Amino acid sequence: MAGQDPRVRGFRLARNSGSHAAVACGLDRAHGDAAVVLAADLQDPPEALPELLTGWRGGAQVVWAVRQSAPVLSRVYYLALRRMAGLAGVPPMGADSF
Repeated sequence: MAGQDPRVRGFRLARNSGSHAAVACGLDRAHGDAAVVLAADLQDPPEALPELLTGWRGGAQVVWAVRQSAPVLSRVYYLALRRMAGLAGVPPMGADSF
């Protein structure tokens, strides 16, 4: 995508630093009004970008891509996370995949 659209930028880290370091790198170097974080292994479908941008253009500061369904254990985990950590904004099915 970066080769076709100058607004899209990609970064390759020198070593395997983990997803949190990669996200921090990308957000630190982001320019413009919005940033989108997607998994490079296509676990998060790039086809979701227009829908995410529509939500942002509609006034949302954070737009979540959420699962349509999730295993029971995942739902219990995200319920506990929401309650114990006070993260009411985290979607019930999780926010790390579509």
